[in-house]
Amino acid sequence: MTDVIECKSKLRELADELDKRSRELRDTNLDLAPKQEAYDDWIMDFEADLHAKHEAGASLPSKDMRVTLALKEMPSEFRKEHRMLVAKRDRLKQHIQVLKVEIESWRSLLSAEKAEMEAIGS
Repeated sequence: MTDVIECKSKLRELADELDKRSRELRDTNLDLAPKQEAYDDWIMDFEADLHAKHEAGASLPSKDMRVTLALKEMPSEFRKEHRMLVAKRDRLKQHIQVLKVEIESWRSLLSAEKAEMEAIGS
């Protein structure tokens, strides 16, 4: 019986943590959305400018180099904020996946305990 109580307690704790991290991920995505749009716009505008220069006779760098050059020209504070939000989002997604795996493990233990109790009761 103690194992069942422990499993339920751990599942509640993990569910609370999952809920907290899911809300944090939602908030991070809301914070990131306008920055991502501005980030994408910056790169598109930079590429459009390079294309205009290309039509005027300048050589057009490769796609990877165009992005690198656009990032180099991007204000460093904005680039830093964008990177921090993307990294935070990625960490939260990873943490949520780990929590889901742990929850499934505890649910399996609880199911095994339930099956054992039913077998004993029969």
